Amino acid sequence: MLTILRLIGHFLDLVAMPFGNFDPFWGFTAVCFVMGTIVVIIFKYVSNQKKIKAVKKQIKLHFMEIRIYKDDFREILRAQKEILKNNFKYIAYNFQGAVPVVLLFLVTLSQINLRYGYTPIMPGETFDVKVTYAKDADRRPDPQIVLPEGVQAITPALRLEGENEVSWQLQASEAGRYQIGFKLCNQEYTKDVVIGTISTPFCSELLREGLWATVVNAAEPPLPEKALLESIEIGYKPKHFKCIFFGWNMHWMLVLPIIAIAFGLVVRKILKVD
Repeated sequence: MLTILRLIGHFLDLVAMPFGNFDPFWGFTAVCFVMGTIVVIIFKYVSNQKKIKAVKKQIKLHFMEIRIYKDDFREILRAQKEILKNNFKYIAYNFQGAVPVVLLFLVTLSQINLRYGYTPIMPGETFDVKVTYAKDADRRPDPQIVLPEGVQAITPALRLEGENEVSWQLQASEAGRYQIGFKLCNQEYTKDVVIGTISTPFCSELLREGLWATVVNAAEPPLPEKALLESIEIGYKPKHFKCIFFGWNMHWMLVLPIIAIAFGLVVRKILKVD
C-alpha cells in the first residue's frame, strides 16, 4: 500500500511540476484537472456503456409516451412504472463504474492532502504541538520534548487533570524542516514540522502503525504499534484557496470537487461518456 501511495504522490508531483514557481493554486488546479480526466476514463472502461446508453434511451422513450398519451391515465401510470424501473437499472449500471472511481479518489485524496492540505507555519509564528496517549497504554508518564536547534518552547507542557493529552506552544526562528522528539520511559518518537514555504509533502498528524496511519501520512514512518502514544499532532492551519469569481476563501476540500467535476464534465463530452 505504501508503494502505491508513493507512486501516486510522485505522479501528482510530476503533474504540478510545471507550476512550481507559481501560486500553489495552479498546481492544485492541474492536479484536479488530471483527476477529473482519469476518473472519466476509468468510468468509461469499467462501466457498461452500452447498457447505460440503452437504459437512458428507454427512459427518454417512456417520457415521450407520457406526452403522447397525456389523456390516457392507464398509459401514463404504465410509463411512469417503466421509468422508475429503468432508473433503478441506470443507478445500478453507474454504481458498477463508480466503485473503483471512488476508491481511487479516496486513496489519491490522502496524497493531495500531504501537498495542499495545510499551510506551513511561518518563521516566528507560534504553533501548538499535542500528543495523545493510547487508550491501551498501561503507563502515562509526562513526556519529555526534545527540540532541535532553531526551535524553542514558548510554554511548558500543559496537561489538564483527567485529560488524555499533553500540549506545548513552540516557535521556530528560521524556515526549514525540523524533527521534534518525545521521550516517554524507554521509548522515543519523532514528528516532522515544516516552517516556511517548503514544497515537500507534510502532514499534521502522526498515528500508530496500521493501514489508516499509512494512508493518512505516507510522508513519515508511523508510531510503533505498541507505542504509549496514539498520535502526535502539529497545529497547522488548513489550506484555503481564494475563489476567483466570488473572492471567498474556500477550504481546499470544497475547491477540489468543484474543479475536478467541472473538468470531468468537459472531458466527458469530448470522450462521449454517458
